[in-house]
Amino acid sequence: MYGRYFVPLSEDLKKAKNELSDLKSNLMHFLKEKGFTIRDLGAINRLFTYSYGEFEFVLGLPYETEYTIRERLISLYNKDKAEFSKYERVLLRTRDANPWRVLILWNIYPKSKRHGIELEIFSFPALYFKHSQLGIKLRIPTSVYDEILLENELFIKRIARALHMIEIVPPMPKSKVADRLPTAEILRRWGYGDVGDLLESANNKIENGRIDDGLVDLRNAIERLFSQIANNYKINLSTQQGRGSLKAFINLLKQSGYLTSSMYNTLDKILRSGIYDSALSVSVHGRHKFNLDLLDGRYAFTIVCESFEYILEKLRTYGFDKLSRASGEYDLDKGGGS
Repeated sequence: MYGRYFVPLSEDLKKAKNELSDLKSNLMHFLKEKGFTIRDLGAINRLFTYSYGEFEFVLGLPYETEYTIRERLISLYNKDKAEFSKYERVLLRTRDANPWRVLILWNIYPKSKRHGIELEIFSFPALYFKHSQLGIKLRIPTSVYDEILLENELFIKRIARALHMIEIVPPMPKSKVADRLPTAEILRRWGYGDVGDLLESANNKIENGRIDDGLVDLRNAIERLFSQIANNYKINLSTQQGRGSLKAFINLLKQSGYLTSSMYNTLDKILRSGIYDSALSVSVHGRHKFNLDLLDGRYAFTIVCESFEYILEKLRTYGFDKLSRASGEYDLDKGGGS
């Protein structure tokens, strides 16, 4: 469930800091009473330092629960496995509808007509994690589903009332907030529906706080769009896959006159060296974790959408046949004219 709220602040800086301090204390007190623990205590202290940030609260039980004898033995050689065993045990015993994780994003407005702080509140029920982390198959009767939604909706509303927030978007299922994306619809009209599906999947994951997973969907969307355009017009991008063929495609756009040098450099630096390489760094690929917050994820997503629309409009305006002709005069593996 997702809701968006606004708390007005005084334009006087000293008063605004006091109001933020009260807001922080009330938030911590309310969620602590409900059994939640903040994941990163330093995050709430950064409320005074940055105009944007996020707090993540989790039900305190998994972290306060003692190990079983079996888990103590496991912890001797694998602490992470023992911790997950404890987490799994407590999660399985928690009611499906119970809020298990709360994510609060805040954005402080500067002096303007809406001087204050905006908060987006996400409530994730235990059932969500039973499915996504424990792999439990979901067969939920409509009545139970409605009960889960209602409990998490009321939980968000209770937080809002406790902090005297003004409602901007009432609590609703996150899937209803993420409407069909204009870029995805453009891709579908051009026959690239699976790329549009990946964009929508990336958007949902990013908005639900799964930034790394959303980034992987963006990477797959980038690969798939350019490889499909190449296949449709009988262009052999490269003997390499992924990053190599992406570079070859952007090179081809430049050499065939679709991109100026400055636009080529922009796409190459941001789309390939930035977003695509960031997606290769997420933990699912066995590499280091690429730490991105929601603001980073939204920015990466917007860049990919804008790049897709820009490239498709260029190709539509100047003709896809020009792309095919240019590919016959261009050695993609060497990266230069023939």
